[in-house]
Amino acid sequence: KAVRIIALGTLNKRKSFDRLLFVVNKLRNESFDFETLILGDGPERVKLQQFIDNNKLNSVVKLIGYVDNPYPYIISSDIYVCSSYAEGYNTAVSEAIILGKAVVSTEVSGIREQLGENSEFGIVTNNSEDGLYSGLKEMLSRDNISKYQLKANTRAKIFNLSKQMKLIYDLIENEHNQ
Repeated sequence: KAVRIIALGTLNKRKSFDRLLFVVNKLRNESFDFETLILGDGPERVKLQQFIDNNKLNSVVKLIGYVDNPYPYIISSDIYVCSSYAEGYNTAVSEAIILGKAVVSTEVSGIREQLGENSEFGIVTNNSEDGLYSGLKEMLSRDNISKYQLKANTRAKIFNLSKQMKLIYDLIENEHNQ
C-alpha cells in the first residue's frame, strides 16, 4: 500500500503548496511509492492543478478542495506535511500529532515547541525546497514513519487543551499588563 501524505490549508502563496508539488515530483521521479492529498481551496488552485497536469502527477496528487471535517483524511494518512513559508501556531500540526501521525514541517514559528528542538517528535526542515525534499525523503526512506508515529503518540500527551488554553490566557494577560 502506498504511503499517504496529507497537507491542508488555504491554497495561497504562504502555504507554499507549489513548493510541496516540486518536491513530490522529485520524489515520484525517484520511484518512491506514495500519494499526496491536499485539502483546501484558494487563489493558487488553478496554478497547482496545472502543475499537477503538466507533470503527470494526477496518479500521485489529489487536490481534494475544502472539506468541513479533515479528520477522516488525516486519520487515513501516514504523514502530515507543512510546507509553509510562515505560520502562526500551527494547529494542524498539533492535531496531526494528537492523531498519531508522522510529521514533516518546514521551520516556521513555534514548530520546534511542537516537534522538539532536535526533531524528536517529527522532522523539522530548513524552510526551503531542498529542506522539504530532504525531510520528506528521510521520512519515506527509512522506517521513520512508524518511529515518528510512535513518538507522536507520546508527544500527544502534552496537548491537553485546558493546559494549552491556560498558557495562552497567561500570555495574553502578561502582554496586557505590560
